[in-house]
Amino acid sequence: MKQIILVSAIVIILSACNSQSQTPESSSEVKEQENNEQMNNEQVNLMERFENQHASGQLLYQLIADIDGDREIDYFAVTGDAEGNNPIFWHIDNDGTGEVIVEASDTKYLSTEVVDRGNEKHIAFMTHYPPSNTKLWTIKLDNQEPILILEFMADWTIRIIPQGFQMVWKEYKDSETGGYDLVAENYIWDEEQREYSKKPRD
Repeated sequence: MKQIILVSAIVIILSACNSQSQTPESSSEVKEQENNEQMNNEQVNLMERFENQHASGQLLYQLIADIDGDREIDYFAVTGDAEGNNPIFWHIDNDGTGEVIVEASDTKYLSTEVVDRGNEKHIAFMTHYPPSNTKLWTIKLDNQEPILILEFMADWTIRIIPQGFQMVWKEYKDSETGGYDLVAENYIWDEEQREYSKKPRD
């Protein structure tokens, strides 16, 4: 009987030690976790509201990020058909309402990328225009308002480069020679002028 009591006492003491050695999460960690979960739920709900409002279009891409550096999440989306035709680039308000920024009719969706331009970020939205053209729209946020700051088409391709964009196009030779050469021109972001400027060819 004494042995049973002694074993029970040891078990109780060990259980108490284990419970004391386990430190619960601090209140700040719990609060941060709750805030992250709430933010994720808000993002999901907002995108669901947007999709419900535009059920006729296929969601091709969604962008959820702080674009203008104000520590507030910004929402963008691209819709079109299942093959990516006739894409539309949207800015989404906090209530899930979408504002059309670019309606790229008769083109096919290529990509959407966030690019760093010095002290700010821009969004590069590109589509394919048959037979071999690429179209670019570049958007920035100014006081939560999306602004189209650069738009052009290249009859070959468009590349994102560290300071801007490179347009590659076909320069046709004379009728006797025939054919064409690929020529590249750059659009470089000017931090002082707050715009993209076309650099002369070498």
